[in-house]
Amino acid sequence: EANIWREVAYGNGVWVATSVDGTNRVMRSTDGGASWSAVAAAEANGWAGVDYGNGVWVAVAQSGTTNRVMRSLDPPAAGGGGEDPAAAAEAVRAAQEAAYVENVRLQKLAEAAYAENVRIVEAARVEAAVLAAEAAVLPVFVCAAKQVDPGAVCVSAATIINDARIVNTLDAQALSAIPVENIGRYPAQYLAQISPVAIKGMRVAQLNSFSAEQVKALPAALVAEISRTVFAKIKPATKNKFTATQIKSLDKGQVTSFLSRKPQKIKKSQIRALNFTGVAPKTLADSPRSVLRKLSVRQLNNLTNKQYNLIITKDPQSFSEKKIQKSRFAN
Repeated sequence: EANIWREVAYGNGVWVATSVDGTNRVMRSTDGGASWSAVAAAEANGWAGVDYGNGVWVAVAQSGTTNRVMRSLDPPAAGGGGEDPAAAAEAVRAAQEAAYVENVRLQKLAEAAYAENVRIVEAARVEAAVLAAEAAVLPVFVCAAKQVDPGAVCVSAATIINDARIVNTLDAQALSAIPVENIGRYPAQYLAQISPVAIKGMRVAQLNSFSAEQVKALPAALVAEISRTVFAKIKPATKNKFTATQIKSLDKGQVTSFLSRKPQKIKKSQIRALNFTGVAPKTLADSPRSVLRKLSVRQLNNLTNKQYNLIITKDPQSFSEKKIQKSRFAN
């Protein structure tokens, strides 16, 4: 029916919509209470009883959920000295409502107590991990990882990404045990606090899970601590996220691996930041022309004679004539 509903309230085991004109209706919701519809307006059913609750009389069906708000056209019998049905029903309704409210209150208290217990336990674990690591008494490990030392302190991966203090207490083995999905969400502002020892222990998959914002947050000194083996396996898409400042800190081994994996993906700003000191001449000679032609005059001047000669011997067009004329190799 078309109607205006004052409210939808729970009582007597059903949700009842109270209308402005008295045509109350048993309601149901299939989306958790976002919207409501009335249970079928008419049906054939057998009634198990008629009970009072939530301010209305509700007929309870013998089967199914088609309970119905009822009304009687017959006035209650007068006299008899019995209890007023309306008053008795109201008393029952009030008692049921009070019991329901109390149950809800107790449930909320229980949930709050459980949440507080979880918080206290996790806080204790974090503090124990920090103190143990700082005192160098007990090793710290991620709870999901295999425990080696029976006396080690366990810290959950979720806690690690939410507590900046924890990172510096972890050794390389502990940090490498953090699941990729957790380390990938590590706040960028905390990354500067990762210790050099820990960064050396990071796995390739962990580094590849970093976003551009996270990669840029790594201090250049930490990038230089990434092992050559790991650096060589980092995806080109991840290497493409490094800033020029970070690339300037790379050693010859890292530069070699930087050039050897799809160097055509390297940005011009990254190429201009590369330091070729100590890099094998053959590595440079094997680099594509698209990379070599982007070198600056300063970088040309810093090449050794052996590096330059091998590059030119392999491909005379590796550098533009204009740059060569401005460099120390003009003659």
